[in-house]
Amino acid sequence: MSCVTIASVNQKGGQGKSQGAHALTMVLSSIYGKRVLLIDFDPHGVQKLLCGYKENILDAYPSANISLIFEDKLLDIDPIRVSEKVDAIFSNYLLAEYAERNIKNKENLLSKLVKRFEEEYDYIIIDSLRTTGSLMTSVVLAADKLFVPVKTNILDESGTVGFLDEVYAIMEAYDKEIEKITLIPNLYESNVNDKRESLSNIKNNHPKYLKSLGYKGEVLVAPPIPKRSLFDSAASDPEVYNIVKFIEKKAKSNRDILTLLKTITEMSI
Repeated sequence: MSCVTIASVNQKGGQGKSQGAHALTMVLSSIYGKRVLLIDFDPHGVQKLLCGYKENILDAYPSANISLIFEDKLLDIDPIRVSEKVDAIFSNYLLAEYAERNIKNKENLLSKLVKRFEEEYDYIIIDSLRTTGSLMTSVVLAADKLFVPVKTNILDESGTVGFLDEVYAIMEAYDKEIEKITLIPNLYESNVNDKRESLSNIKNNHPKYLKSLGYKGEVLVAPPIPKRSLFDSAASDPEVYNIVKFIEKKAKSNRDILTLLKTITEMSI
């Protein structure tokens, strides 16, 4: 099969975008045995921490910095080997600086990077920045499919409607096709009325809204991810950063989450 690029996107922080991209990467590699390239396109640079590295890892491996694409050094980028099946390209504050600069053909540079590596991997997963603008345009243009975590409360869920407007506007402006958009209700609490109402809106209204815009691809809504500290525990564990291995080795009572992550992964790919 040819390489598939999936971008985890949302315009707002705290939705589970970075955790979702990381979990998707680890499920694809650890359970399905796929070769995955994880690209951190968020200036906050969370993925290097989720992968078990220190904040200053790019000082030792400057060739793994995504910002090189804006310095006309795309061919110099060399991903870090995270595990047997996972390589990664990380980011730092420089990405935010480049977002403000006038760089020729800026929106297409990430797509060029993806094309450079697509023959080496089964999947490329992009963790995007938490905003709209030229860098979000880059992400949409580079992706085949979108993975959209949405926190289950009325404010965040309604804000996602505006974000979907922005995404579709990018698709229209650049004549870009996105094959599939998977909405991921996150931090769900079934005993809270606001959460239940928000989940209902995500399931029933968001797919219809996308279709009303003219989107012709597939729209799926995944089962909700319950609110638990499991992801933070896995990410902060000095021995096991991989969410799959963390559940198998240290949190076996959470195997239901592993089953849920497998279901979400299968819906998203």
